[in-house]
Amino acid sequence: MSQRYKRKLNILDEEEQEFLGWGHKQDSPGLIACRQFIRKYEAALVDFIQMQADLGPIEAP
Repeated sequence: MSQRYKRKLNILDEEEQEFLGWGHKQDSPGLIACRQFIRKYEAALVDFIQMQADLGPIEAP
């Protein structure tokens, strides 16, 4: 994933998450699962944005 898209979507890398306390060892399983889901959603969203950028603008017939 490019740094440009990471910055655009404010996706934090693992070190930034730990620094902000997102990777706390006492987190509940539900909270951990929620964060994993959000990371997968963010990755899918970035992939979709990249795909749209690769396709270019939609032209009317």
